[in-house]
Amino acid sequence: MNGDRRFWEEPEYGEIVGIEPRPDALVVKFANGDRVEASLDSLGADAETSFELDEEGSLLAVDSAGKREIDWMGLRARSDPAFAAELRERDAEESRRIGRRLRALREDRGYSQKAVADTASMSPPQLAKIEKGESDLRISTLSSILRALDADFADIAGPDAPEVSMKTVRLNAQKSGAPSAALKELASRLGPRRFATVIAHGFGWDVGQLLVGPPESSELQVAVSFKSRDPEKARSSPLVRLARTVSEASAPVYDPPVERLPTDPAEIRAVLEKKGGVSLESLTRWAWDRGVVVIPTPWGQNFSGAAWYVGSRPVIVLSSGQRWLAFWLFDLAHELGHIALGHTAEEGVVEIDKPGKETDDQREDEANRFALELLVPESERLFEEIRRRSEGSLEFQKQKFKWKVIDVAKEEGLDEAVLATTAASALTDIAEQVDRWGSAQNIAKEQGEAMPLMRNAFAERINLDSMSELDAALTRVVVLE
Repeated sequence: MNGDRRFWEEPEYGEIVGIEPRPDALVVKFANGDRVEASLDSLGADAETSFELDEEGSLLAVDSAGKREIDWMGLRARSDPAFAAELRERDAEESRRIGRRLRALREDRGYSQKAVADTASMSPPQLAKIEKGESDLRISTLSSILRALDADFADIAGPDAPEVSMKTVRLNAQKSGAPSAALKELASRLGPRRFATVIAHGFGWDVGQLLVGPPESSELQVAVSFKSRDPEKARSSPLVRLARTVSEASAPVYDPPVERLPTDPAEIRAVLEKKGGVSLESLTRWAWDRGVVVIPTPWGQNFSGAAWYVGSRPVIVLSSGQRWLAFWLFDLAHELGHIALGHTAEEGVVEIDKPGKETDDQREDEANRFALELLVPESERLFEEIRRRSEGSLEFQKQKFKWKVIDVAKEEGLDEAVLATTAASALTDIAEQVDRWGSAQNIAKEQGEAMPLMRNAFAERINLDSMSELDAALTRVVVLE
């Protein structure tokens, strides 16, 4: 016999090329030159049995009952102790695999070990040994456990049956910085067979590492500038990596040509006013029509938005840190400003802190001004008027800020929610921050939520069938569901 411990992995080891019948035995010849003699009894045959090789090289026993195939592995195991040991290890690993799948299924369905053991008429230690693969598992026992789990064989069958519960995967992902709320929603939508594979793809993790512990976050393979008070923490944010993965999946399947964006926001406003005015719907449509992919995402923890290129196509990613139309409108205008002003020509821009707040970053200030000029013409004059009308005690400012904003908006024919949102950010000397933003949100929420509109715009333009299976699954759950 070949001395190599893995010689059975060679195709010739299991390829039968000839047979030599004898009165009480059968000699089987293999392609690597080995000859294995097996008694008729060991083959379940007798003197009346004949043997033949079919066109595919399978060994067949022929008797009065018909034809049946004789497994080459059984022949080899009887004469080769090393291969027999390999088969025993495979059987043991299969027991461990079934045990892991049973435990994952139990944990995903929320059953305690004791509850399942009681229902299956066994002790908890016995079930624990089965889940560890330390006990031979009869079909009847397996059936009892599956019944106790309200499951069947299909739930643990197939190469994609999970061997680690979604709860464990979620905990590992959380330890690597992924938000708990996002993981729970992904788990509910993806299900146990796809959860680990899809989130590992989305967050840029190794799926094998994710199954056994907290995975290491991979660096973005693109230059980015982080707009954050803590850029180093932002750099390792899994949501940033998720946004980039969805961007790289979406941009290649959008075909319209990319047009250069005007550097003067007044040009954009003039176009939109001819078509009914500036709104989140009209600005989103304008961006898409000029070749910009606009991706809405439902989570805003440690991520507010991004503007970057995937190849030659600009992509904007927005998060739902704020739900209302006016907030999304400002954020979209802000990110369009980064693209139009050339801030993303050499590197992407990732917003961790909310756009619109005071910064010492020149490019952020330029993008804020771009958004203000697009959404609120003569913003300085209007803000000064709101400031003048709100003068008084802090309590007076708190009570009157909202109504003064509404009055000015009506007088100027402006969108109240847009003016309130921008004024809350700009007028830092009026009332307290929490009061300004509270007033802005109270006005903005009357217009409704932005996510349905943004999802519809994305769905109308991006064909998931053109993506890979993994990209489509990820994009569907992150963007469209």
